[in-house]
Amino acid sequence: MQPYKVVKKRKKKKMETPNNQEGFRLRISIKPAPNLIEVKEIYIYNRDLKSIALKKQFQVVLRRLFKMAMVCDENASDGDYKIVLSEIKRAKQVLKDKYAHEKNMKEYRDFFKHLAFLQKEVEDKYIYQKQIREMLYYEQKEERGMRR
Repeated sequence: MQPYKVVKKRKKKKMETPNNQEGFRLRISIKPAPNLIEVKEIYIYNRDLKSIALKKQFQVVLRRLFKMAMVCDENASDGDYKIVLSEIKRAKQVLKDKYAHEKNMKEYRDFFKHLAFLQKEVEDKYIYQKQIREMLYYEQKEERGMRR
């Protein structure tokens, strides 16, 4: 692996790679100490470090989606389920668009499987709750008809 160099052009510092390799961009927000370079993003070229960074990012998104899915219970409305399903579909689309070049990585495939599983579970839960609501509606309708 060849070394990388930091190049300063017109008050901007930039890192150049010798072979113009594809790197994984990781944005960070750290306030720099005095007399240090301010870093806003890092490009990762090492395959092992890429997989660790991807796994961490995927875990954060997946954890957020699981929390949203857990909120949907018998008291949740149709809108709540639709919001969760749209967020899962959006995460899938972002995964396809932003990380298309990482399709061969194990973390990418695992995350896609987790998203598909979560989407299936939420859809099943939504259908089940919808059926229960319909049954309750018809039972209440029959009770009202018998009272008359």
